Order: sequence, then C-alpha cells, then structure tokens
Amino acid sequence: MRVNPSTVYLIVGIIIAIAVSAFVYYWGVPNYTTTKGLTPEQPILRSFTIHGSSYEFDTSRIVVKKDDAVKIEFISDDTSHNLCIEGYGCTQLVSGGASSVLSFVAKDAGIYSFYCNVDSHRQQGMEGQLIVEQ
Repeated sequence: MRVNPSTVYLIVGIIIAIAVSAFVYYWGVPNYTTTKGLTPEQPILRSFTIHGSSYEFDTSRIVVKKDDAVKIEFISDDTSHNLCIEGYGCTQLVSGGASSVLSFVAKDAGIYSFYCNVDSHRQQGMEGQLIVEQ
C-alpha cells in the first residue's frame, strides 16, 4: 500500500499543531515584552529646606541616593544669598526671608560642594556637602 505524500504532510501538521496547543495550554504563551525586574524604579523625591544667614547655612550636609529626585528650597534669612551645587546649578539670589527652589536628579554618585556664590560668602563659611550615594 502506497501512502500519498500530501497525506503524510497533513498528519505531521496535525501532530505539530496538537503538540504546540498542548505546550501553550500547559505552560502558557511566553510574554517576551515583560520587563519584570528590568523596569527602572520611579525616582524617590527628596525634599530639603536650607536657610542661609550670617555667612552660614543651617545645614552643612545633605545625603541622597543616586537617581533620587532632589528638591531644595533655599531661604535667605537676612541679606542677599543663593545656593549653588557643583554640577547641578544655583538658586536665584534671594534676601529678607524670600526663597528659591533648585530641583535636579542626582545622576552620579560622589561628593559635591554647595555654597553661596555671592562675593566672598563661600570663603566666609557658606559651604556644605551634597553626598550622592550609590
């Protein structure tokens, strides 16, 4: 008895279809678009308020984690001051209780100076450290 080749192909196709159906039924369809374990976490917002007066800041050290979103409200309690952070910018110049905000994402771990860049205020003591930890 001679079997027609198209019949063989049909039977093999049915066997493959049944095998694939059984696999999908038992293990489910693989999800290749999943990002479980790979999605970046939302940055954590770290808010600080720093007062400046008489050539000093009321806070001399800020510690955050790499990739944190950082918001610093700077308030000058007397004459004109600002707050600058190396690599991240400066607040506006403010005085007499006014405030200005500096916001950024801490992208690189390290130690960065913050200071007032008005005249010689930094040299007179208006300086501190931003520490970005891994």
